[in-house]
Amino acid sequence: ELEAAVNKLSLANRDLADLTYVAAHDLKTPIRAIGSLASMMAQDYADKLGTEAKNLFGLLTGRSERMNDLLNALIEYTQIERITCEDEPVDLNEIVKKAIKEVAAPDNIEIAIANELPVISCGKFHVARIFRNLISNAVKFMDKPKGQIRVACIEKNDFWTFSITDNGPGIEHRHIAKIFRPFQTLNLKD
Repeated sequence: ELEAAVNKLSLANRDLADLTYVAAHDLKTPIRAIGSLASMMAQDYADKLGTEAKNLFGLLTGRSERMNDLLNALIEYTQIERITCEDEPVDLNEIVKKAIKEVAAPDNIEIAIANELPVISCGKFHVARIFRNLISNAVKFMDKPKGQIRVACIEKNDFWTFSITDNGPGIEHRHIAKIFRPFQTLNLKD
């Protein structure tokens, strides 16, 4: 009876993930259209718009980009269980360098690898995603004119501890638990 209930729940979860994937994918086109239309209108009518209207168009464009990012994250989240990764030797120096390149930080943000990173046995896709997300968040929420982001690690008792530190706004201690829940954010720049 328990096995039947687990199987039923497993099928329901798979159906829910499929529905979520389709819904998120279908919402991307109208959200992109809204953002594009707002951007075009702001450019075409720039000489006729006051400061407040320009700010509102900028806000609309920013929010549509944010919604598109959330939909992309939702699509990825629904697919993550389906991506299987065998443990293999992974050079984290290569992974982090690639993540830094993909994030493409603006010129005022310096990202550096503070020390040699190890080669570890892990699922390459998932560990790459972790580093890319952490570096991307450090860049996205940087509030200093000269941003500094450092990736480092230390080995202690046959374990590695990794850190990504920055001189950005930080996270208040009371919000730490919230950041580990899916699709949570503490701050919107737009």
